[in-house]
Amino acid sequence: MLPLVLDIVLATLSFPSVDALDNGLERTPAMGWNPYNAFLCDTNEAQYHAAAQALAQSGLPKLGYKYFNIDCGWQGTNRTADGVFTWNTTRIPSGIPALASYVHDLGLDFGVYSDAGYFSCDFVGGTAGWLGSLNHEQSDADTFASWGADYLKYDNCYAVSPTDFVDMNPPISLEPHFTAMRDALNSTGRPIVFSVCEWGVQDPARWASEVGNSWRVSNDIGPPPSWDNLVRIINQVVPITQFASPGAFNDLDLLEVGNQGLTTAEQETHFAFWAAAKSPLFISTDLTTATKETLSILSNPGIIALNQDVLGKSIGFKRRYTNDSDIWAGPLADNSTAVVIINWQNVSRPVTFYLSDVGFSAADATNVRTQEFLGTLRDS
Repeated sequence: MLPLVLDIVLATLSFPSVDALDNGLERTPAMGWNPYNAFLCDTNEAQYHAAAQALAQSGLPKLGYKYFNIDCGWQGTNRTADGVFTWNTTRIPSGIPALASYVHDLGLDFGVYSDAGYFSCDFVGGTAGWLGSLNHEQSDADTFASWGADYLKYDNCYAVSPTDFVDMNPPISLEPHFTAMRDALNSTGRPIVFSVCEWGVQDPARWASEVGNSWRVSNDIGPPPSWDNLVRIINQVVPITQFASPGAFNDLDLLEVGNQGLTTAEQETHFAFWAAAKSPLFISTDLTTATKETLSILSNPGIIALNQDVLGKSIGFKRRYTNDSDIWAGPLADNSTAVVIINWQNVSRPVTFYLSDVGFSAADATNVRTQEFLGTLRDS
């Protein structure tokens, strides 16, 4: 299932412009590391120290992976007498401010996690009772900023009531929960990337570009990793690719590259598609045990360049040959066009690409994955 990713130099395809959150951040998709797919919410200070060291020493930050984010499980279950957010002192004995300093001292940016509901998400059926930020937005934003946060992933559990853990069809509008935190973050004066994680509920692509720097388009990619989940998310992004723009991107969820359950070819396809669709790229595997193969996929300079292209436009769906292949394409800042061809059959084979599917009859082409110049293609 290895994708062919082409850079076709001839003309651009036109995409509509959209308004985006004007906080000056994430002009290209954010890149970094998040523990969830590897560790769920079961993380502690020692693991975070090891992971931050592994990221800093891997060479990946030089390629753009600069955010080191924590996810669910770090929070306390009770606020202070003054209503201030607390952390789990058993899991994070030195405290979140000290962890943020540790990460910053490694040359990385620090990302924190909270929830737009009464409590946060957990992996024990909603019984953990970890703090959420609903009705405490300004206090929590001020607290996160004082700790040195550079990024906030803002989840969506317990959004309706303190007893409604996960509601995929909530009877209330979710947008005000997220605009409240957006405004609170902006008022802190600290630049903090805002990641809206409401799982694609209530069609966030059509309103969240003015609320967050990115918005999740679907429920979780895993764990465990599965090819079916990748196909599901690819299908879900079909009608909303036009909403990606500098400062505001469709978030296809964390990467599964490096995790058991996907073949190498599936991981290559996953990474290439996420990159070309301008999704934030967050590694979510245990970097302390990452293989050379995993690091090679995550380090591909041509694929990363597609993701970080300053035009900020996603590839869009052009044609599906049923049970055969997909054709996706989108413009790049240098007036060339990125084309992603996905082989849907689980076998290595020839696939015919018709240039007319992306609006061309001839073009000079480069294989972005290998950087091999393919010469002038005509017709197919």
